Amino acid sequence: MDIGNAARIKRNISKMIDAGAPESDIDQYLAEEGTTAESLRAAPKLSELPGAAPSAAPTDDPMAPASYPQPTPTPPPEPPGFMDRIGQNLRFGAQAVGEGAANVLGFPVDAATALVVNPTIYAKNKLFGGDTPMLTEPLGGSAGLKKGVRELADAAGGAVDPDSLGFKERATFEGISGATSALTGGAGLVKEGTRRVTEETGKRLPKILDTAIKPYIDDAAGALTRDVAGGVGAGFGLAGAREIPEDIRGLGGGTVGTVADVIGSLAGGVGGMGLLDFGRVTKAQLKSLASAPFGAGLAKEIPLAPDGDWRPYSKRSADMAAEVYQNSATNPDAVPEFLARNRADLEPTLGERLPTSGAMAEDPGIVALERRMATANPNPMIRRDQALNAATRDAVDSVAPQGADTANLVNAAKAEAERLRGGAQQLADAQIADRQARVDTVRGRAENVGGIRREDAAPLAPYQSADAAANASRRLDEALVDQTYIPDRAQKNRLYQEGADPAAPVDTRAVAEAARGVSEGAERLPQSIRGSQSAPALAEDLSAKQSMPYGDAGATRQAMSSERNAARAAGDFGRADAIGEMQRPLNEALDAANPEAAANYRENFAPKYRAGPGDEMARFTKDIDRDPTRSTTPPTETAGRFLSGPEKIASLRRVLDSSPAGEAGNAAVRDYLLSDLATSGVLDQKTGSIRPDRLRAWRNQWGSNLEAAPGFAREVDDMIARAQKGERISGGLANQVKKAEEQLRETAKSAGRDVAEVDARINKGALGMVMDADPDKTVAAIMSDTNNSARRLAELVDLTRNDEQARAGLKAAVRDYLVDKSTTTATEKLPAGDSRGPLSFAKVQKLFNEHEAQLAQVFSPEEMNSLRVVHKALEVQNLERVRIRSGSDTVEKLAQGNFEKFIESPTGKAFEAVLRLKYGMLKGGGIVAMGRRYMAGLTPEDGNRAVQLLERAAFDPDLAMLLATRKIPPGSPQYNRLIQNALAGAAGARAATEDDEREPLEVTVKPLPF
Repeated sequence: MDIGNAARIKRNISKMIDAGAPESDIDQYLAEEGTTAESLRAAPKLSELPGAAPSAAPTDDPMAPASYPQPTPTPPPEPPGFMDRIGQNLRFGAQAVGEGAANVLGFPVDAATALVVNPTIYAKNKLFGGDTPMLTEPLGGSAGLKKGVRELADAAGGAVDPDSLGFKERATFEGISGATSALTGGAGLVKEGTRRVTEETGKRLPKILDTAIKPYIDDAAGALTRDVAGGVGAGFGLAGAREIPEDIRGLGGGTVGTVADVIGSLAGGVGGMGLLDFGRVTKAQLKSLASAPFGAGLAKEIPLAPDGDWRPYSKRSADMAAEVYQNSATNPDAVPEFLARNRADLEPTLGERLPTSGAMAEDPGIVALERRMATANPNPMIRRDQALNAATRDAVDSVAPQGADTANLVNAAKAEAERLRGGAQQLADAQIADRQARVDTVRGRAENVGGIRREDAAPLAPYQSADAAANASRRLDEALVDQTYIPDRAQKNRLYQEGADPAAPVDTRAVAEAARGVSEGAERLPQSIRGSQSAPALAEDLSAKQSMPYGDAGATRQAMSSERNAARAAGDFGRADAIGEMQRPLNEALDAANPEAAANYRENFAPKYRAGPGDEMARFTKDIDRDPTRSTTPPTETAGRFLSGPEKIASLRRVLDSSPAGEAGNAAVRDYLLSDLATSGVLDQKTGSIRPDRLRAWRNQWGSNLEAAPGFAREVDDMIARAQKGERISGGLANQVKKAEEQLRETAKSAGRDVAEVDARINKGALGMVMDADPDKTVAAIMSDTNNSARRLAELVDLTRNDEQARAGLKAAVRDYLVDKSTTTATEKLPAGDSRGPLSFAKVQKLFNEHEAQLAQVFSPEEMNSLRVVHKALEVQNLERVRIRSGSDTVEKLAQGNFEKFIESPTGKAFEAVLRLKYGMLKGGGIVAMGRRYMAGLTPEDGNRAVQLLERAAFDPDLAMLLATRKIPPGSPQYNRLIQNALAGAAGARAATEDDEREPLEVTVKPLPF
């Protein structure tokens, strides 16, 4: 058994004895280690090694119980010779070198075991049961490789146990080991970097490995030097941590010892590289002072910080900031151009209250950089945003002259209206006259139209009485019957009575022949229907009459007419036709006997009163003939009888058109129709005017029947047109009366076409809108009317062309409209005490899209330029709202210390994962947090200064332009020393993994929480 393992096992047994462990546990532990008590006693002690320091007193052997005989003290050995010391030192160094190389070569296996294998075993034991032991010495791992190195060293003359060495020797051993680890890993990266540069030129390397090998590509010798310095420092730090007494290191189940190892190794690594960097910086500073007494190493073109910090910036910090700034840009070549151009546009108006440099450069990458840097201290960015919002609001407020009053615009509009109306009105007080003119015009129109409409309705009022229709019908009956029909009937009867001798014979042979024909036809009919289908008795009587006296023949014709009408009324149409066959030759015989009466009947009487059996006038006159008392034809119903259909109206017109009482009859018909109209609800009882809707409905109901009174249909149509026009005008004027009571009185005093036209133009144009409403509201109404806004705004511009105060009022009104439509209530976006609403880019953008051309009519080029500056400033400020996604942490790494750089690297994350797997998530995280606290404050100065430059550049466009245009020298500083920091913590990581060898002891005596 080698001396190192023997010493370790003896120390563990000593701890078990101190804890009171029974002998069975000690025997079991020896069996797990693969040894026995006898083998352990026979193993050589450290004091027996050549060159080992002699013990001051003999050490008790824990394997020798009190009952055992104690060994006799061994006398001190003789000092080794010169050659022995050389061999011992060579073996010492070779073992340290071998274990350092083993740490690097075994790291992949150790990491796979810690991250994959052991968690799998642990999960299997928890889920499926069993006590499969964890792997403590995986094949190919650093522990197994180091064990092989120690066995070789033991075979070559004796291996060294680092735990048993004094501080000086232990520090030397760990320093050599750490340097070897660093040199081995660094050399591998140099080789990989050389191969990548050769084979992968122009291609993008894998991200993690590129970051790791980049320092070895740019400066292989410097990178290896830093690695060795970090490794040596880590070894010395670990050696110092191991000097802490075991009773302290064992606190917390060994946590204190582990934390001490981690912090010691990290502190040593950081210190080693820090000394190296300090030496390099000092050398560079001395060289710079010797060659350039006035500070050639300083970035003299970078202005000092405005906060009173007098320290100049180094070229290195300026290069670092410039590289980050340019690499963050989305389009670095365009940044200077956009920054300069937008600054030149915005600064004359906004002064120093500008958007950030990234926003003026219109580069989302730089905006994201500025916003990410502002997360640590957002107050400057908030104040800058508030100042910019106040500046844009000031710019908008200033487009109208100081003290501009919108009342001046109203007064100018009133004066212009007074001038336009002055030719007709000549009023002394312009403002009152304008208002009065408006009121009187509207009121006069309303009253005039109302009066006209009432006048149009006035003729209908008498016809609303209950007797109006009956009286009109009586007048029509009088004209139709008394003055027309009765005289015509009397004339007909007189001619028939006086035109021939009643005793004069009339040849009736044609009548007899017609009667015989009827008789013959009747004989062919069945006996039962002869009476209803023929007139056999009358036919028999007439068939024998060859002549008849004129008087008898006339009486016979009248009787036949009556009987024929009765047959028709009874529905015996065959009998009526038979009578008609016999009556026709009788009529001809009588006409031949009295030609004057026949001519009068044929030419005058029959066309008017006997047009046919279905003719209403024929029925009406026959009803009168049959009932002279007029009980069946009352005069009050005459008009309704004839005005109920086109055919009846035609029969009425046939009589009235040739009647001497035609005009009276027509007037009666018109009055009857007006009475029907007046009682149809066409009159509005409230206003006394005609309702055009009711009138139009009545007109449609009567249709062409209105032609019963000649010209009345046209009269009604004219009445409808006037009523509709009156209603339309009245409706519009009624609304205007409510809004402009005073304007109606003044306008009512004016008369004539010129005054009406002027007033209408005023009312419908921009002048009327300005006078009738607040100017800012009027501007809103004008601009919202897309069809007429340009024309009406041009009217106001023309109105104020030679009136500076009125033009200022117009600008103030438009400005107030812009403020009202483009601001929000988020007053917190403005400096404290500023209660104005900030401008919204979206609202300003909408206003510009809709009204930019119209705004240019109102404002001067300079004022319009101010509005465009505001629009541009808000546009670039809106770029700052881009979402900042997780990206490169270059800025954070500029200000990171070595510990943070290491722990954020892939190796550091693997190291942290090993700690969490070994000690649990809480305990492992505590170890890392303690390391952060102890290693804080070691941030590199150049990184801090570079961060300051980047922070200042957001608010200083001159500085931003310097960073954006600065040429980055070849071989610029590398800000991510991933491998160096990883190697600085390698010794601490090894210490944590080496404790796996003591895990069985801890599990047996003091079980872990998990």
